[in-house]
Amino acid sequence: MAGDDLKEYFDNARFKDGYARCTKLLKKSPNDPYLLVCKIRFLSALDRHNEAQPILKSFVEGKTSVSDVRALTALDSYIADPFADTHPPVLTLGPEANTLWNNATSGVPKDKAIALHNTRFDLAAKAGRWIDAGYVSNNRRASGISQDEADDGQALAAWRKIEPQRMQLRALQAAVYQAVSESPSAQETVRRINQQLAIRTLEQIPNLAGSEADLALYCQLSRRQSQYEKIVQVFAKFSPEKSLSWDNFRHKRDAYVELKDWKNVRACTEDMLRSTTSPSDETSGRELAKLQKT
Repeated sequence: MAGDDLKEYFDNARFKDGYARCTKLLKKSPNDPYLLVCKIRFLSALDRHNEAQPILKSFVEGKTSVSDVRALTALDSYIADPFADTHPPVLTLGPEANTLWNNATSGVPKDKAIALHNTRFDLAAKAGRWIDAGYVSNNRRASGISQDEADDGQALAAWRKIEPQRMQLRALQAAVYQAVSESPSAQETVRRINQQLAIRTLEQIPNLAGSEADLALYCQLSRRQSQYEKIVQVFAKFSPEKSLSWDNFRHKRDAYVELKDWKNVRACTEDMLRSTTSPSDETSGRELAKLQKT
């Protein structure tokens, strides 16, 4: 694919040579979005920002179309570069990045839009940019988040519009709420609200206890909030217990430990020993040995 070798120039800080190579490739493909993004990055690295900005502006204004995952990922990275050393991390890259992604997902086939929303969610979540990932505040004034930053254009909110019945997305939304509740970038009022929203959103998922993945997420979020009774309660709905994964057995057992319910700790340990879903690696084997001594 055109421009695959350009990353090597970036990695080795050979910006002048990389720019020359990129310019040569653009002569053959002048409208290639990925090559144009690479040109922006090389120009910026060479402190030629006045030449880079018009190209970026053409993307933001929709004059240059881009819906290619590779190009959008590179563009997202370029906009994020100035915030790389910011601590705590910024919650959003702002309206400019939001417009770029909104333009990219407008008028494309459903499968393509889903893939782009998924990509943006992953990029934002890994960087701790929870507004970009999908955070929609019910208290924007308290959080200091503007309408532009918290509109329905964020990745997960936009994705859920396309697939409103997909329960996995509701679980992801709960994870985002929990992440905001732990973010040092958010104000105390917002953290408290989102801590409540995290569990409430998961509890609204139909047949929560019928999905191992959703059950695991529910346990992880409840544990982070020290709500061990909620973990025990949700397991009461899950049957048969022999179908539980090893990790979910551990969530249940650890909740009983925190509650100092030693009778059920023993019962849960015995269930784990009888389970057909046994640990397969040395680490899990050592854990099992500990449980036998409990």
